[in-house]
Amino acid sequence: MGRRHKLSLRTSLWLAVAVTVASTVLGASALYGYQLYRSARQLDRLRVRAIAETYAAQVEPLLLTSSTSAPADYVDRLPWHQSVCLLAVLDPEGHVLAHRGGQALLERFLAVIDAEGVPAEGHTWDVPAIAEDPIPHLLLTAIPLRSGGSGERIGTLICAGRPAGTSTATARDIWTFFLCLMVIALAGILLGSWYLRQSVVRPLAYLTHRVMNTEDAPVQAELPTDRPDEIGDLAKVLIDLNVNAENWRRRTLELRHSLSRRVNTETAKIARELQAAKRKVWTDPLTRLGNRRLLDDKFTDVYRAQQGAGQDLAVAMIDVDHFKTLNDTLGHQAGDELLQFIGELLRQCLREGDLAVRFGGDEFALILPGVSCADARTIAERTVRLFAQRTSSLAIKPKPTMSVGVASRIEHHPASAEDLMRMADQALYAAKRAGKAQVTVYSPTPRPATVR
Repeated sequence: MGRRHKLSLRTSLWLAVAVTVASTVLGASALYGYQLYRSARQLDRLRVRAIAETYAAQVEPLLLTSSTSAPADYVDRLPWHQSVCLLAVLDPEGHVLAHRGGQALLERFLAVIDAEGVPAEGHTWDVPAIAEDPIPHLLLTAIPLRSGGSGERIGTLICAGRPAGTSTATARDIWTFFLCLMVIALAGILLGSWYLRQSVVRPLAYLTHRVMNTEDAPVQAELPTDRPDEIGDLAKVLIDLNVNAENWRRRTLELRHSLSRRVNTETAKIARELQAAKRKVWTDPLTRLGNRRLLDDKFTDVYRAQQGAGQDLAVAMIDVDHFKTLNDTLGHQAGDELLQFIGELLRQCLREGDLAVRFGGDEFALILPGVSCADARTIAERTVRLFAQRTSSLAIKPKPTMSVGVASRIEHHPASAEDLMRMADQALYAAKRAGKAQVTVYSPTPRPATVR
């Protein structure tokens, strides 16, 4: 696709269409002329047949009433048409009864009759001319002769005539002219189609292919931008559009990545804020332990997880004995400090996954997944002793102590998470009734475990 294209796209289209239309008109004219030629040939056949039937109508009565020599005399006396070359009468077996014309011509036509047989009905042949005859061909017509009453065949009339007004040179010239017209028309149509394909269809198809397959190679690759026509202009426009599209695509990707980063950053920030808010909602501000809401939100899920895994789950319910006496004697500040100490003490007992919760006032709970009832009692007894050591120096009587009730899923077989909490709570009340400052394991008749 170089500088050889000098015509514009519009000119190329007009030229290709004009050549194709002109060639089509030329071909139609050639076909029409050939049809006229064929019609003239058919008219000649009808004319010779009409002459033959006229002669047959005159000879037929003679065969019915005369002797064998009468047809020969009669044929010689018949008016001779200028286009007739031969006139002959045959008997039913095909023997010549009479003829008028050259003997050589008669023998030539008899050979045709012998080769194809005497037709039962009228028939016309195109017979090539003999070498010395300038006529390109003769028309030979055979007309059956029949008796008027019975319709029995009594002979055949043979008539050979020249086509009217058609010489050898004229027929050859007409056929050559028609053939040349058809060849020129076909060549023009092919040339116009080829030029249209090369100048318009192929470049447009190539542009379409390059635009539809920009992922394989840049659209600028091998586009005919140097053509001085509309194809070249279209190629330049496509390149500009592709460049603009690439720029917008790149900017869109950059914007998408930027938005994605911002969304991820904001999402992470919101998630942190939600976690902080959730921790704040779930945290008791004085002891920094979980609150009752945390227990309500988490305990049932923890219970179901341990139950599904077949693992144990222990609960220790804790209550501070004589806490009201401390508040009344030493004041609320001393009570808050003691609660903060309990928070530190219980946090030291926790592993990852354990929960320490302040119900409110001086009531607490330890949720210990995977811990048996015996181990939970050991943890509770250690907590009670450490708490007693801390409160032993307080100048009040009676001194604050801890009472703890313990229950576990595997040992006590609760029906639900709420049932397990109820068992631990009943064990706590049993410890307080038994004298306080002790750990009691749940049983239908809970037995206290004395703290030494």
